[in-house]
Amino acid sequence: MTKQLLHTLATICVFMACSGQQDTQIDLEAMKFDENIYELAKGREVLEEDMSIGTTLSSTYLYNSNLFRFGPINGREDNDVFFLRNQNNRKKIEGFVLLMEQTDQYLEIYHYFKGKYGNPKVVTPLPSFDRDGMQSSLTAFLWHVGKNRLALLSGYYKYSSALEIKTIPAYLYVIDKQAKDIYDQPLIDRLLKGYD
Repeated sequence: MTKQLLHTLATICVFMACSGQQDTQIDLEAMKFDENIYELAKGREVLEEDMSIGTTLSSTYLYNSNLFRFGPINGREDNDVFFLRNQNNRKKIEGFVLLMEQTDQYLEIYHYFKGKYGNPKVVTPLPSFDRDGMQSSLTAFLWHVGKNRLALLSGYYKYSSALEIKTIPAYLYVIDKQAKDIYDQPLIDRLLKGYD
């Protein structure tokens, strides 16, 4: 075989592998919140939690988070996905929390939302640079996603002087606008208080 033919075959194989991965991943953006969390989790290892990050709601954590994606952004093994459960109907999903360790995913999500839903409400602005030219702080942005959902993207700018790198691990909360915490208060209000 010629080098050109081998290169073409390799490209096709990579494309098919990537396409296959995206086809088998569950798209969190397209997921309906009235789905039964236990049907979604069927055949997968899960961890039930009494309270998920900053929400007071119980949650179901599904291992193998690389089985999920958000729109065009593929999940990775170092992502974590927690599905928030309704306090009165434990099968009902109120939303989810996606934890991302990689800076590029935070930036991808930010630009994806901005391109699709416009400029966000700035909850906490980008951190300013310190005297060493570093940024170190929390930032958060809020979007209205369709008629019934809110998305809160929070990134933590941190700098490792030992490694000389800046990283932005992030949380993405996507919740039903009507979601309530365990005290029957709007869940979005509880989340936003964490950034006061």
